Amino acid sequence: MCGPCLPSPFRKEVLSSICQTVALGLGDRSVEQALGVVPTLGGKGDGRTVEAVVGALLRGTETVAARCAALRVLREISSRGDPVAIDALVTALKDKEVQLEVLQTMEVLCNGEHSEVRVLVDLALNESVCSSVRCCSIQCLSQLAHRGCKSALNCAIEAMRSGDSNLRSAALGLVMRVAEPGCTAGKALVVAHLGDSDLDVCRKAMDACEALGIQGDVHVISALVAHVVSGEFCLRQMSLRTIQHLFRAGDPAIVSAILPVLDRGHWPQRHAALEALTVVSEHGNTEVLSVVLRHLDDADLTCRQTACRALGELAIPGDHSVMRALFKLMEDRNWLIRDAAGEALTQVVTRKDVEFLEGLAASADAETKEAVRAILSSLCAEQTREIAVSSQRAAPL
Repeated sequence: MCGPCLPSPFRKEVLSSICQTVALGLGDRSVEQALGVVPTLGGKGDGRTVEAVVGALLRGTETVAARCAALRVLREISSRGDPVAIDALVTALKDKEVQLEVLQTMEVLCNGEHSEVRVLVDLALNESVCSSVRCCSIQCLSQLAHRGCKSALNCAIEAMRSGDSNLRSAALGLVMRVAEPGCTAGKALVVAHLGDSDLDVCRKAMDACEALGIQGDVHVISALVAHVVSGEFCLRQMSLRTIQHLFRAGDPAIVSAILPVLDRGHWPQRHAALEALTVVSEHGNTEVLSVVLRHLDDADLTCRQTACRALGELAIPGDHSVMRALFKLMEDRNWLIRDAAGEALTQVVTRKDVEFLEGLAASADAETKEAVRAILSSLCAEQTREIAVSSQRAAPL
């Protein structure tokens, strides 16, 4: 019969017997097996049961499996803040064989008191301890330390100096949890690691920028734009997302930082900068459009295609100067450029521009005229759909 099915008086007797077995500490599997039954018998918050489990945890004669089982039982039967359980955990933290299990249990039972924070900080900064335990200590601190806790923030500062990227990443997570808004030390840590040599740390720093609302700083802008135009694809996307969260659309500081790349960067940077402008720039920004128009003649094919797409995204529909430039490329020798220009033109041309577009196509070759007819046909089809939808809405029920 399982524990929950036992009548209450028998359950107490069985629990008492189990606790005696645990307290005896025979140093074999009997203690581990007895501990496995304890949670099924209740005893949540029962002092005698907690003491018996603590005894098994701190006895050096028990197997690692038994000590880990004791920790799992503590998580289930102890109340958060239980001083007996917490004192035992602080002691057990010295046991290298169960440190990770102890840290998991501390996350569940501790309240972030000064003594708890201190022991976690000491473990996190102990260079003789393995990296996984140090990282777990910092993550535990992130869960327990209160916002504004100076000890935790100082721990993050020290951990950031480590050559271990996992520690630096965990430390940034700690900064996000404990740094108060406007904290200059927290901000300095985050900004310094936007350019970290490890991509995961960079990503974590961007998350921290968003969490702490860090913006408007020239160093932040410089670091984010550097990733936007030079980083690998995932990092570029994350940098753009961070910019969108921290800055308003068309922010002059961001746009001004990207535009110079188009004049001096190699083609991958120019390509990335053109893509970024479609995300961060406002529609109809004349300065941006002027720069993008110049790159329709870029020496690199990919950049020319990207410039076409950027014009389609950024130009205000009906802009004749953009339409002329795109129409010119519809007669380009490369079919990729012709396709990109035609697709962008469909985004810019409006029904009011039919005559203008027909005038441009009057002296074009047969292939270009056919492409223009396709664009005009799509406009007519769109107009027909709009009329049909309007008629349906206006029709009486």
